Amino acid sequence: THRPPNLLNMRTLSPVVAGVLTMKPHNGILLMLVYGIFGTAAQEHSPECACIDPWLAGLHGSNLNNRNSDCAFQAGADGDGICYSGSYGLGCRAHDQTQDTCIGEQRPKWCDLRWCWVDPRTCLRPHDSSSFFPNASIGNLESATPLSYSYETCGNLNFFNDRQREALARFGEMVGRPIRVSFPTANAGNGYFLVTLDDGESSRYNGTRRAGSYVALGDRVLRASGLDWVEVPLSNSSKAFSPGSSYTACCHEVAIGNADICFSNTWATPARRVFVSFTSEIDVDEFLLVVFGRDAGSNSFSWSSLKIPFEPFSPGLWGLIVLVCFYVGIAYFAIEFFWNEDQFSNRNLLNGFNHSLFISLHAFLSGGDFHFVPRTSAGKFVFTTFAFAVLVLVASYTATVTTNFTLDSQRSIAIKSLETGIEQGARFCGLDAIKEAMFARYPRLAPLWSSFPTAIEMLRAMGEGSCQAIIITRDNWRNLKQLDEEGAGPHCVSKVALDNPVFYLSNAMPVSPDLQQSMSWAMTSLITQGIYEEIKQQAIEEFTEDSGVCGISAVTEQQVSSQLGVANGSGAIVITFLITTSAIIYHFLCEVLRWRRQRPQSNQVLQKPPSKTGRLEQKLNRRERIAALADHPAPRPNEYKDSDLRLMSEVMEARQLSVARARGQGASHLLNQALTVSDIPMLVKLLQVPQKEQRLTSSESGAAIAIQ
Repeated sequence: THRPPNLLNMRTLSPVVAGVLTMKPHNGILLMLVYGIFGTAAQEHSPECACIDPWLAGLHGSNLNNRNSDCAFQAGADGDGICYSGSYGLGCRAHDQTQDTCIGEQRPKWCDLRWCWVDPRTCLRPHDSSSFFPNASIGNLESATPLSYSYETCGNLNFFNDRQREALARFGEMVGRPIRVSFPTANAGNGYFLVTLDDGESSRYNGTRRAGSYVALGDRVLRASGLDWVEVPLSNSSKAFSPGSSYTACCHEVAIGNADICFSNTWATPARRVFVSFTSEIDVDEFLLVVFGRDAGSNSFSWSSLKIPFEPFSPGLWGLIVLVCFYVGIAYFAIEFFWNEDQFSNRNLLNGFNHSLFISLHAFLSGGDFHFVPRTSAGKFVFTTFAFAVLVLVASYTATVTTNFTLDSQRSIAIKSLETGIEQGARFCGLDAIKEAMFARYPRLAPLWSSFPTAIEMLRAMGEGSCQAIIITRDNWRNLKQLDEEGAGPHCVSKVALDNPVFYLSNAMPVSPDLQQSMSWAMTSLITQGIYEEIKQQAIEEFTEDSGVCGISAVTEQQVSSQLGVANGSGAIVITFLITTSAIIYHFLCEVLRWRRQRPQSNQVLQKPPSKTGRLEQKLNRRERIAALADHPAPRPNEYKDSDLRLMSEVMEARQLSVARARGQGASHLLNQALTVSDIPMLVKLLQVPQKEQRLTSSESGAAIAIQ
């Protein structure tokens, strides 16, 4: 008479919780506590497949012990394996998290997934019989069913049991024969998906002469499930169904039931999917547009041709070059203008600055042809560094222009995209197997299309003028040497592939509907684990050749030329900046030091008349200086144009100060007075002083005459 509140549905609660509730029907506090703890978890299973307590459902078998013991369940066929508690598998929980197999970093994915025991007679969700306890069953002995579990009713996928692999094995047991496998007669265009071995080569798989990555993948999947297979040749009816494509004929062989699967890289086109099933996607082929590499109309002038001379360098690099030329020109002017009259004959500052800029720009544009000879050490440093930068930049420019001209012979094309070709009404050659898929994607392509069975025939038709462009897979274009027994050289020289794919198609294997799900699951597992990629790389290394004839010569629709950026030329430019700056600093430091050395000598005539002791020291110093002048004669009067002016300035200043001293007056008010006629004899006498000092000996009398 006592029932739980309506908020609890006894059918959705686990048997443990239901048992507790029925044991204490009048205890409301216990009822609320149990529902708060277990209610949510208990309702997480699907109503289409309820979790059960197998102990209450008549659980029996050799794997069982006392429910309340620590070894209620004991794994293994004989019940002598690992022990599990009686609550193992009750309700949607991750029951395996604490098991020994789930401890460590490399734990299986199913360790953290929730599952529970279910009744296979009433469960409408995917479920499997227990492999841990194979002898355990529920129900009466007459109607006993295996102890079963389900991850799906708890909202998870079953990663514990290879359900599809078991289904694949059951198919082999059901048919009672090896799996029948057919092959297309043609090899794969890329040279490694499907290959026919030569007569002298030993067979790889079940005595067949076929090999490649797809054959290796299919063989591995079947053998992993314990299945053997045998090759079945294409029937005449399949060949008649598709005389132009052995791949479509292989699809037909599977569709009519003569074969269970076709080991081939078959494009799963809509036309083929209509009559045959496919496995999941294994590879994807990219289709490129191949056009003629030369355009007969490219000799005409266009305004875009004006930018061609500047294409080898990026705008940023051109900016750096102009900047460094301007900087070097400033350095030439600052260092050489006052010391190099041969290069700067015009003493106007503005003209000298313009001439310096012209020198640096001319040196770069003429490829290092310098018509400039520096006089100073700093100028020579700048000259050498800039010459090195010009050498690097000009060599880079020449190399890039040469590369661009070579590539332009292949990249100057008229059809720059599939849409452009359709607008121009160009003729296209393509494989017959993909025409319907291409027409569905590009409806206007249909009247311009010509079908061919192989890529070789398309290339030949293009060379004969039957079409202006072909649509071919990237792998086929890469392996032209293996496709064309006449050699790929002419194709590589005269044709170019645009890099942007125009179409994509999935590669898969035609398969019987009974094997589709299990084969797809097994292949996808090998792909996601990276095993198929290893198989493919081995096939590439074994069956393909790096001929180097065509390579990957595809280009973009935008016709992007090879171009050097700032990073390519910044090294030499930065070096030039640093050394030029150092040379400027060095030059001005030298000028400052030279000025400071000359300053005391120019002011000797301004000193106060020495005392008697000072006169004796002066005489001795004068003798030493006269002796030095004898060893190092003074420059000739006209050797430097400004030497006379400097001497006259010193004479005038000395005359004014001498008069001021004689009158006992300060010298500041006489410094700006003009010379008079009465000063001429004194000027003549003093102008003769440097010449007389050259002829004087170190005798004291000669020094006295020089003083007078």
